[in-house]
This record gives sequence, structure tokens and C-alpha cells, in this order.
Amino acid sequence: MKNKAWWFVPPKDWSYRLLLVAAFTAPFSLLAGRIFLASAFGALLYARFRHAEPIRCTKICWFWVAFIIISFLVSLQGITPVGSIGDLTKLLWFAGIPVAATLIDNRRRAIALLAAYVNGSIVRSLDILLLRVPRAWHQSEREFMEEVIHRGSMTHGQVLMLAMIGIFGLLLMDISRRGGWRFISTQISRFAILTLAMIVNFKRGSWAAVTIVLALFGMLTGKIRFLLILVAIIMLSSFHPYVRSRVAHLQNELQLEHGGRLVMWTKIAPELLRQHPLGVGFRGVTPEVMQATARSLGVRVEPHRNHLHSNFIEIPVTVGWGSFLVYLVWMGMALHAGLSCSHTASNTTGKILALTYSLMLVSLILNGIVEYNMGDAYIVLPYGMIMGVLANGKNAFAATE
Repeated sequence: MKNKAWWFVPPKDWSYRLLLVAAFTAPFSLLAGRIFLASAFGALLYARFRHAEPIRCTKICWFWVAFIIISFLVSLQGITPVGSIGDLTKLLWFAGIPVAATLIDNRRRAIALLAAYVNGSIVRSLDILLLRVPRAWHQSEREFMEEVIHRGSMTHGQVLMLAMIGIFGLLLMDISRRGGWRFISTQISRFAILTLAMIVNFKRGSWAAVTIVLALFGMLTGKIRFLLILVAIIMLSSFHPYVRSRVAHLQNELQLEHGGRLVMWTKIAPELLRQHPLGVGFRGVTPEVMQATARSLGVRVEPHRNHLHSNFIEIPVTVGWGSFLVYLVWMGMALHAGLSCSHTASNTTGKILALTYSLMLVSLILNGIVEYNMGDAYIVLPYGMIMGVLANGKNAFAATE
């Protein structure tokens, strides 16, 4: 019997293929990631209405919808309703939740999605190492390493953070399945590339989050020797003068005169909550609002800041306490779903896979303490995919396919 052509498959299978491409491109191209995720969602809708294929919409998915609805209602009475409602479209890219929850229905697919995101992050790492470094070499205003790290971004730090956790999980799964040295050495090499890019990018929040999560990963899986390797990497990277300087500058964040996070969290946010108890509207903390509030309080805040550098402060200030409660329950449900599967999975591979996705979400929540990553377009894409897999964890992490 003649095999069917690779393109002659049901729409749902096309949707899965497009989701993998979305996961691969998301770390280095926001436009491509969005196009392929939208295409995957479109193919899934076509399968739903043309072939009656169900779309899985779990409680985690409905909390996403609730978050958007409450944010929309709050934004209607915000400072700039039109601008806020326009920016709300960014939250629609959490559509990865129902897409991944529907399509990632077995362990093979869950591993493939994870590998696709890691491979895309390798492309981002090579961009940092091979393109950013030479560009920094030709500058003359700063020292070389200072310029390299200055060109980094908090977004890239979080992309690399997720990929490092993902590759660590893939490595542990290869070891548990007694994969050949070729496979294990490949994972170690990719982890080394990601780590080097992470050091070059060096954003303190994502670096701290990935260190905490990888240490937790090692303890939960009993891989103490990997903890020793992690400690060695941290110690070696800390010897670089600029890294030490960046860490030393953390004390600036604890001074009101610096105009950074502390003044935003202790002065600007309380004042905005007092003036707008229902919320200023989604992305309503514009640079103009930030500076006007600072002047009224007689304090200084860094220029051009348009958010409060924390999910836990930005959400109640912009879209109200109701949205913040939904956010907490939403994240809690996703974590509970993943961690429950890590305990109930039938074998070591399933447990590690469930733990990998769960800890990727933990890292985003941890980084969200010092960064507003719910409003970061690049990070919303993996947020949705990770939560979608966790929403269907009983199937995604199961041994049978």
C-alpha cells in the first residue's frame, strides 16, 4: 500500500505540526511565533467545525478567559480606556493554553514540544554569542563586557531561563532511560551553550530564578552531583568583574534615591492604588503617569518606565484586585496540576517530564516577582504552551500514547 504524502494529514495533525514550529520560533522571532500559533489555532478550529474534533478547554483555560474579561471591564474605567483595551489583545496569545491542552495528549508530543522550544532557544543563544558580542566589540563608549551585557534584555534572560530548565529535564530523562552517551553529551553541550548565553546576557532576576529552580530540580530528583556542577558554574561566573559589579549594584535597588523598583513598589504603586482603587487599566502605567505620580510625591523615578517591574504589584494596580485573585488561582491550579502528575506518573520519565513543565512555570512566577512578565509578548507565548500542557497533564505525561 502506497504511503500518503506528508502533507496529506487531518487538520488536527497539521495543527500539531504548526504548534511545534510556533514553539521553535517563539524564542527568537515574536512575529513567527505568533503566526504559527495563530495558524495552529486556526487549523484546530477548522478540525472542530469540519470534523467535530473537540477542543479541550479546562478550568485553567476558563481562568484565562476570566482574567481577560475582568481586565477588560476594569480598563473601561481606566486612565486611557482606548489604549488599555487595545493592549489587551496581548493576552489573547495565551491561546496556547487550549491549543496545547488539546494537541499535547501523549508523552511523545510533550517531549517534542519541549525540545522544539529548547532548540529555538539555542538559536537565540547563538544570536547572543555570535552576533551581539562582535557588535559590542566595535563600540567605543563602554568597556567591552559592559556593552555586551548592556545589549541584553530581560526578555532574552527569561527565554534562556526556560530553556535551561527544559534542557535539564531532557538530560535527566535521557539518563533515566539509559540513553546513549551521544544523546547525553548532546544535551550537555546544548546546556553549556545556553548557560554561556545566560552569563553573557546576565539579567539578575532570570539568573536568580533559574539558579533557584535548577537547585530545586536537583533536590527533588536526587541528582545532587548536578547541584555541585551548578554551584561550580555560579562560582566561576561570579569571578568576572562585571558580573560582580552587577551583583553589587543590587544595593542600589534598595535605595529610594535610585528611582528603581523600591520607589515604584513603596511609593508609586500605593499612590496609584489610592487614586484608582479599581485599577488604572491594562498597561495604564505609562511613562507620563509614572513621572506625574513621582512629581506629586516629590520622589524620583527612572525615566521611560512604563510598568512596575512585578506581576504581584502591576496586576492589582492596573487591572484590580479581582484580576489579581484570578491570577493567583490560575497559576496555582496550573502548578497543582503539574506537580500532582509528577507524583502520580507511572515511571521516572513521566515524573521528570511533569516536573520539568511545572518548574518552568515556577521560574516564570519567581521571575514575575521582580519583572512584569505577564505583559511581555515574547514570554506570553511559552506561558500559554506550558500551562496548556499542564492542563492536560494526565494524558501528556502518561506512559501510553
